[in-house]
Amino acid sequence: TISAVSGLHVGYILTAITWLLIPLGNYKLSRVIKALIICIVIVYYTFLTGMTPSVIRSAIMIILFTIIKESARDCNTFNNLIICAFITLIFDPLSSVDLGFILSYISVVSIIFIFPYFKLLLCLLNSICLWLMTHSCLLL
Repeated sequence: TISAVSGLHVGYILTAITWLLIPLGNYKLSRVIKALIICIVIVYYTFLTGMTPSVIRSAIMIILFTIIKESARDCNTFNNLIICAFITLIFDPLSSVDLGFILSYISVVSIIFIFPYFKLLLCLLNSICLWLMTHSCLLL
């Protein structure tokens, strides 16, 4: 069988781990323990899946996000992506010519830049639909 693991699957693993760790509570020590468990499981999953560029990018971004969230700082996705690319290129400079690496980062950059406009469009469409529904109900 042919199977491909992407960064989305790493997000699924993060969601599952987060749900499983809810019973630990929200105390300072339990948050640190949760962050450690998340980082360890994500690194293990990255090695388990063969370390494809998209999984490495996703894993590094999740680990950065977890560390930044634990240190109570603001999280800028674009800065995290640049740091992630830098870390990846430090460990494997030849990945700069790997098509999987290039496409993975280009797709995330385009999602980061396009999403706010798409969100605005959805809000506009939602308000138009709400207006139509309201006026349709008034006509009944």
